[in-house]
Amino acid sequence: MDELVKLKELNNILRESLPIYEISESYNFAYPEFAENCDVQIVNNHWTWKEILVEKDKQDFLVELTASERFATTFFLKIFTKYELIIGDDFWAGRVLKMFNRPEIKRKAIFNSHQELNIHAPFYNELNKQLGLTSDEFYESYLLDKNLRERIEFVNDCLNSPSDLIALAAFTFLECAVIYSSFAFFKHFQMNGKNKLGNVVSGTDMSVLDENNHSIDSSNLYKIIVNEAKERGLLNEEVYKQLIVFKIYQIVEVIKDHEFAIIDHALSQGEIEGITKHQMKQFVLLRLNEGLNKLGLESVYHVTDHTIYEWFKNTTELYTSNDTFAKKGREYTNKLNKSEIYFREDII
Repeated sequence: MDELVKLKELNNILRESLPIYEISESYNFAYPEFAENCDVQIVNNHWTWKEILVEKDKQDFLVELTASERFATTFFLKIFTKYELIIGDDFWAGRVLKMFNRPEIKRKAIFNSHQELNIHAPFYNELNKQLGLTSDEFYESYLLDKNLRERIEFVNDCLNSPSDLIALAAFTFLECAVIYSSFAFFKHFQMNGKNKLGNVVSGTDMSVLDENNHSIDSSNLYKIIVNEAKERGLLNEEVYKQLIVFKIYQIVEVIKDHEFAIIDHALSQGEIEGITKHQMKQFVLLRLNEGLNKLGLESVYHVTDHTIYEWFKNTTELYTSNDTFAKKGREYTNKLNKSEIYFREDII
């Protein structure tokens, strides 16, 4: 039987049989962690794109950045807003919202979509605007680059997978690994004595916390489906490994190849102080391993260089997740320092 047919048949069985897919007429929460996560984010880590004045970094971009730094920054921005729109609109507000009928999961899906569409996308679009990069030609320019075009085609293929498990796994990697390589590049401007694009980096730091949370949501949904299916004898270990896990490892390898090619091109115009292709690729491997671990799967890549991880973790350690399976408490710390960042006085 064709793999796609098998995936579709399994998906139909799971949707008809598992509690997580049940339609609920009440507002009682069977999976309260998703609603609780919303409350914690709203109270402790909510931010808006207008809080950070990225226009204050315009001079840095035009004058202080080297030609190779400007090229790489522009290249990553070509596809960044596209990621945010696909994740927010097509995944969280699209597939996930339609996939589950429980109120607590719908609430979290809408909240994640809100962050992507009303905070992240406008924030990076404002950066594009300040840099003069908001033309239709710029936003469509990824279509002219083979690696970027293939990446978006691949993301759309994952989004439209006949398997909910495959889609959830793929977007776990998108939010915890793919976007993180761009985050690492932006964040390096404020690391190791480098002092450029400070406001952009502050917005990036806040985005890191949000995206990490989203990847935990998608991986938790994945694990709940797997556990409920196994508990009911609907998914034996052999089928799970052959049909789902094998496909996930294939997805990881494709993501790795795409990301390596994107990094090679972005950093192709000369050396950049404070970050290298090798360091970024090692960080991608580390993040892909982390995505696998979030899904309850084993790491596959041997990471020898932890340079980016060592300075990146200073942001991610501000946040500990209330992972459904790790049972850890969630704690957010708002990293925005008003003495170091420009804020709009009428908002704060």
